Amino acid sequence: MADDDYRFNGVWAKLKWNASKTCAVGVEWRTDRQLVLGFTVTAKGDETRWAPFLTSPIGLGKIDTAAGKLVWEDDRHAWLWHSNKRDGWRIDTETLQVHFLYAPAEEGNPHGQYQLGKMYLNGDDWVGVDPVKARHWLGKSADQGFARAKRLLEDL
Repeated sequence: MADDDYRFNGVWAKLKWNASKTCAVGVEWRTDRQLVLGFTVTAKGDETRWAPFLTSPIGLGKIDTAAGKLVWEDDRHAWLWHSNKRDGWRIDTETLQVHFLYAPAEEGNPHGQYQLGKMYLNGDDWVGVDPVKARHWLGKSADQGFARAKRLLEDL
């Protein structure tokens, strides 16, 4: 019989220091009934903080096809790029806020905005359910005349 409390962790991307060497960010996976991918943030002389951003019942295989390179944007923000090199997760190392960037939506494509709105509405492999973000992206799409976004907003 399997132990219900069996947990294990692993390093996805080793710690990388920012240019000023004041903060390091890494990526780890942890298990607790589901697989959780998160950033680890360590400021010089401080304890490490955990910022989970992706929970998956699917397992490491799915994440392995998604997670790409870990890079610093500036001394405060780091990215874990999706393997498609266009989408990714951005962390603010001071607030531990993690945001998912979906390039088609960010570039103003109404279909991409609709897709991202639906991702947040239903939760999917890359983002959790977030009705506020769902309405935001569906609204941007609807404002550009995308009919499916308008109908979905009316239904909500």
